[in-house]
Amino acid sequence: MNADTNTQLFLSVLKQSGFKGDIEKSYGARIVASTDNSVYQVLPEAILYPRVPDDINNIVTILSSEKFIKSGLSVVARGGGTGTNGQSLNNSLILDTSRYLNKILSLDKQQGMVTVEPGVVLDQLNSYLSEHGLFFPPDVSSSSRATLGGMVATDASGKGSRIYGKTSDYIKRLDVVLSDGSDFRMEPTPESELALTKNKFAKKAQKKVTQLVKDNSEEITRIFPQMNRGLTGYNLKQAINNENINLNYLLAGSEGTLALTKAITIRVLPKPKERALVAILYQDFDRTLEHIDSLLKANPTAIEVLDDKILEIAQQDPIWQDVKTAFSRVDLTKAIKGLNFIEVNADDKASIEKQCASLISIIDQTADDYAVIGSLVETDLKIINGLWSIRKRAVGLLGAIEGGRQPTAFVEDTAVPPKNLPAFIKDFRKILDSHGLEYGMYGHADVGCLHVRPALNMRQQPDQKLIRTITDQVAFLSKKYGGLLWGEHGRGFRGEYSPLFFGEVLYPVLCEIKAAFDPNNLFNPGKLAVPAGIAHRLTAIDEAPFRGTQDAQLTTKQFEQYKPALQCNGNGACFSWDVTEAMCPSYKATRDKRFSPKGRAAMLREWLRMPKKQDQYINITDLEEELFASLDACLSCKSCTHSCPIKVDIPDLKSRFLKHYYQTRKRPISDYLFASFEHFASLGRHYPALVNIVLERSLIKTIIKQGAGVINIPDFSSSLLKGFKKRNAEILNPDKLPTGFDNNSVILLPDTFNASYDSEVLL
Repeated sequence: MNADTNTQLFLSVLKQSGFKGDIEKSYGARIVASTDNSVYQVLPEAILYPRVPDDINNIVTILSSEKFIKSGLSVVARGGGTGTNGQSLNNSLILDTSRYLNKILSLDKQQGMVTVEPGVVLDQLNSYLSEHGLFFPPDVSSSSRATLGGMVATDASGKGSRIYGKTSDYIKRLDVVLSDGSDFRMEPTPESELALTKNKFAKKAQKKVTQLVKDNSEEITRIFPQMNRGLTGYNLKQAINNENINLNYLLAGSEGTLALTKAITIRVLPKPKERALVAILYQDFDRTLEHIDSLLKANPTAIEVLDDKILEIAQQDPIWQDVKTAFSRVDLTKAIKGLNFIEVNADDKASIEKQCASLISIIDQTADDYAVIGSLVETDLKIINGLWSIRKRAVGLLGAIEGGRQPTAFVEDTAVPPKNLPAFIKDFRKILDSHGLEYGMYGHADVGCLHVRPALNMRQQPDQKLIRTITDQVAFLSKKYGGLLWGEHGRGFRGEYSPLFFGEVLYPVLCEIKAAFDPNNLFNPGKLAVPAGIAHRLTAIDEAPFRGTQDAQLTTKQFEQYKPALQCNGNGACFSWDVTEAMCPSYKATRDKRFSPKGRAAMLREWLRMPKKQDQYINITDLEEELFASLDACLSCKSCTHSCPIKVDIPDLKSRFLKHYYQTRKRPISDYLFASFEHFASLGRHYPALVNIVLERSLIKTIIKQGAGVINIPDFSSSLLKGFKKRNAEILNPDKLPTGFDNNSVILLPDTFNASYDSEVLL
């Protein structure tokens, strides 16, 4: 049977098994799930949305059954979909927990523990914990949509990890589904109690891992770097500690290759009561990095850095006003080439003041040595958040680079011991400069982890080839400086570099561990490790399909007309959990990613490519109708034009698509009704009482409702013109505007809806 037949059979069996979740098989849904925040596009066969935790057991039990074990079907778990290296991309089945498995299950304040489902978003959790004076420390920049399941999968950390550590440091237990479909609770266990494990599959896997780690303890000590951002996926170093087996450290960072998560129990901490920010401006980026070693002596919570390229772009952005205001006493006429943000947290003001005083003392003593322009200490939370937003918007600022090349994630989370960072970055910059690339650098300088996104045009083959060339160079460079190619965002397709960093002895150990937990390679195959004894290999970074290769078939005219859709990098900001965030109402209402700006951009991009594909299994009309349904639900609220880091303007793209769509279709009556609304509204504004009486007649209401689909017809409000005259406001003729207004004059331009239906607001 071919892959499509196998999938259809599997989905049929799954439905009959009592699976309560949603199954998406439409081409549009699969296209949306085919990308993340990386350069890749891998089309899955279907997306599964479990509604209850046991749905995950059903999926795995069927996959591991005799009927499907050799079918080639596999599954990868997906949360926020913000991976930068294709971690959750798969050409078979995707298991998305974000739609339904997103509940906070329990909180034990006394023990400082919370249990959540894997689809819970970090901001959602911290909003809930804040009411209890608690927080979950790992602080990732994608916190508005990053799920706890995804954070466990990559062992996420972020700002403040030097003090607070990584996700794995907080895991108390993981309730997981093993590759035979059985449940198992993973928690620290004394080796002497392994024999008591009732799950035979789990017992065998645990014993295997324990023996492997013990047999290779000396090599593990030699290979694993002594740094905050350790060697994740799989973390052999911390799996066994003082005869206690804690395989949570093994699963954290395993990117769903060993087991699938049903629930996560994590430690949480009391939220610091006080906070301050020290910011330093520099004339030289190299000196900015060199200064960090001195600043660390004050033991701050975090030091984050921005380079000259990001600062150059930021100074052209309205966001720079926050900096200018905060640094009002600093000479900002000097060229700013580097910026360090230093955060300190404490439970009392005295501790904050002591730390800030220590930092200022260091800055004063070393300012001349490190080309410091000026510094400030800020304790006002509003100003602190405004300044931090510059760091959080770094990716968006880089997206403002003009031209065909755009910032591209592929070597963006290297990490080295902090003392090696200045020398490492100098050599890193030489590599990028040798290829004539633009780039920006920012990130967690205190732990030696910087984010770097070189600007590439992934529609052109020479730039595509640079993915291999630069990654190879940077991988060997990071190893030379005692660090890692992946310091924060996991490996994904970069798993092919595992042997380089784990070595000839330990990489086979990873393969044996994979075989112990997933002997049939059902979980996220092609990533991290291949089960020992199986004829399979890891997918190379330039073997997975590039999104840009498919974009290359578009004409110049198509590219210019739909450029924002093609520039969407998949960062997923439109999947924000926060209900107070304007973007995107239709996604928040449906939790369907097709109804998000990213989903619409992805389907638009594929719709443009379709005529060139000529695939007998794909019908462009079906995709067109799916895209129309998605865009038809768009409110055209324009929130994506400012909330999206890349400023993808979906309402503008929607109008372009609809112009094409209705060239071969009859427009609905409602379109003509709303097109003539301005003229009709003018009549209603002049004679509101009369028009309201006419509209109240049931026959007219019925005609409008049934013919145009208008459900609610509001009443026209009292006359705006009469209200103006009562207030002695001069009514102007726009064709003959008078001159000579004084500085206290205000000209009000009434908008149609308020003027017609809410005149009191304007009056």
